[in-house]
Amino acid sequence: MSIARKVLPNPAPVGKAHRSPLQGKPPVTYDFYVSATGSSSNPGSYTQPWDLATALSGGNGLISPGHRIAVRGGLYTKSSGQWTCTIGGDRDRPVVFQAYKNERVRIETTTAGNTDAFVINANYTWWWGLEFYRNVSERSTGRGSSVWVHTTTDGTKLIHCVLRDGENGLFSDYTNGNVELYGCYAYNNGIDTDPRGHGFYIRHSGAGRFVAEGCVLFNQLGHGVQVFGTSGVDDIDVVGTISFNSGVLGTSPGSAGWSTYVIGGSGNTAPVRRNKLQTSVGYIPNTYGRRGIYLGSSAVTNEDLLVSDIYVVSPGFSTQGVLELQAFQTSGPTLSFLNNFISTHGNATRILDQNQSGTLPFVWDNNDWRRDPTATAWRHGGADKTFATWQANSGLGTNDVASSTDPTATKIFVIPANKYEDGRGHVCFFNWANLTEVPVGLLPILQIGDEYEVYNVQDLFGTPVLTGTYDGSFVEFPTTGVTPPAPIGTCPSTAPTTAPFFDCFLVKKVVAESVPETTVAFRTPADLLPSDAYYIAGVLTAPSSGLSSGSPTINSLVAVDFVVPVRMRVDRIGFSVIGAGGAGSVARCGIYTNTAGTNYPGTLVVDGGEFVTTSTGFKVATIDTILEPGLYWFVYLAGTAAPTVKCASTNDGSALFFGWSSNLTNRQHGWVVTQTYGALPTSFPAGGVVNSGVSKAAVGVRPASIVA
Repeated sequence: MSIARKVLPNPAPVGKAHRSPLQGKPPVTYDFYVSATGSSSNPGSYTQPWDLATALSGGNGLISPGHRIAVRGGLYTKSSGQWTCTIGGDRDRPVVFQAYKNERVRIETTTAGNTDAFVINANYTWWWGLEFYRNVSERSTGRGSSVWVHTTTDGTKLIHCVLRDGENGLFSDYTNGNVELYGCYAYNNGIDTDPRGHGFYIRHSGAGRFVAEGCVLFNQLGHGVQVFGTSGVDDIDVVGTISFNSGVLGTSPGSAGWSTYVIGGSGNTAPVRRNKLQTSVGYIPNTYGRRGIYLGSSAVTNEDLLVSDIYVVSPGFSTQGVLELQAFQTSGPTLSFLNNFISTHGNATRILDQNQSGTLPFVWDNNDWRRDPTATAWRHGGADKTFATWQANSGLGTNDVASSTDPTATKIFVIPANKYEDGRGHVCFFNWANLTEVPVGLLPILQIGDEYEVYNVQDLFGTPVLTGTYDGSFVEFPTTGVTPPAPIGTCPSTAPTTAPFFDCFLVKKVVAESVPETTVAFRTPADLLPSDAYYIAGVLTAPSSGLSSGSPTINSLVAVDFVVPVRMRVDRIGFSVIGAGGAGSVARCGIYTNTAGTNYPGTLVVDGGEFVTTSTGFKVATIDTILEPGLYWFVYLAGTAAPTVKCASTNDGSALFFGWSSNLTNRQHGWVVTQTYGALPTSFPAGGVVNSGVSKAAVGVRPASIVA
């Protein structure tokens, strides 16, 4: 049985296609660099990055408003306390911490107890493409949030970040400034005791707005998004967000009241004011009895809330509605509820629980209820009523429709998330038609000719489920699903696979590296090096083909010059041992810059580390360094029981720079200086001697690519 309604336009796609100065133009330059192997004593450069703690505290005083910090891929672990950022920018010049070239940056804490992983305690900071989580097994008591935004912060933005395995993915503690979560992901959050923990736990009051836009939340022990706080729930927007599988990881997941969205909450004494829930999606599977959404604080009369264009499917309860609606004021700004779709997915449960009686003056129009309209499934003022009786008694829903059957056409949502990165967005569907593949038009996200990748959001770091070049036609999305990501620590229940009925995906335009690279073979210009000197991408090469052998003196740092003719990335460094050293034999090699205005080694670029030289063969270390065109120096330092190594011969290119000896009998050949064995010094020691008679190991690098 159905009751007709007036058809009003429903916006498609869901969400907003933003235009931004950064759109399609990812940043190509950084001011400083951080790596998992960096050091506080480094200058924060590409080749000598800081550790994360140094950057978070200001980079030894070097970080200022407007600076952008590249965070290199890797695992950043803190085993005591929490990561805390205390350096910020200003309104027009934020300090930006960004994953370098989409490398996977994992920031964790392993501290036991109720400790947050990451605390933002500074104004105007942006966090871009980073992954924050708690790596502890405890799920029965507090475990701390993945990210905690401090009360007094303003201008905080988290962009395309992953917030997982905390008590809350994000906890905002009555933040009174502007906060933005854009295109973030929250999953596997919560504990198995009250207050459970949630994907986002938002408290906001005072000046500014809190905006969560284009985010995806799934597989929590508690709510997806919880907006709650007895000291204020003011000025909060949740827009273009997808929340599913709320509460499924907890105890008795089929009999708990966890919701996809809570704006206000049970027992909350602070009224909802100037909040929005728009163009968002919520889903809870059929076997998990839950509310879909909870609107309003229960212990007070609420003020104004706009809820529009949301689509929620949840089985609900016999005692709690899919939509739980608390009291809103009947004069002045109040509740607006427009163009929404609410379904019990065929379950004989309550669809609406409206804890307010009488005729209500809300702005209410064009909502679609999927529940038998003759069932007493609409609760109003403490009494269960049929759809028609609820309409008559509440004065609401004149243009609403109620139906006992669910849709027969698959519902598809295409939600752009391109405010900061061009060609990015989310797709989700409700497969009412039981299709084996779902055809999706991607023009709201991509442009014709864009190369793209599609990932299931429950496998963000896995293999794309689709790739291609977009031609403007429909793309067939799979309905096979993936195994949900395993939470850290033991949860009472396992997250269900939502496919084939529901699934959610990230669509990404494949963007060329901000510093484009070409992995092709190349040769150095003949006017820069002798004809026998060459560099071939992918091949370990020394600066000259003329090699001899020898045993460089222990505790002598020897340097041989070489020229880099074009900007190149090198990814290996090493040397060849042709005669094994004695017991305990070790050596080191590296690269130094040239001191400007001289032909003398300057600052350390790469320390290749320590090599055990008790056996023969190539000794090679992995590096990742960009060398600018110019003169550099390979260095070698032998420790105990020096081996015999291949050495640079006297007929190589050093004469280009040093010339001949005074009697023209031999070529001058690099530098030698006394240096106690150990880590290579930051600056090449002064007092080196030009000498052709000392064996100088032929250190080599492997060029990986030319860099524009």
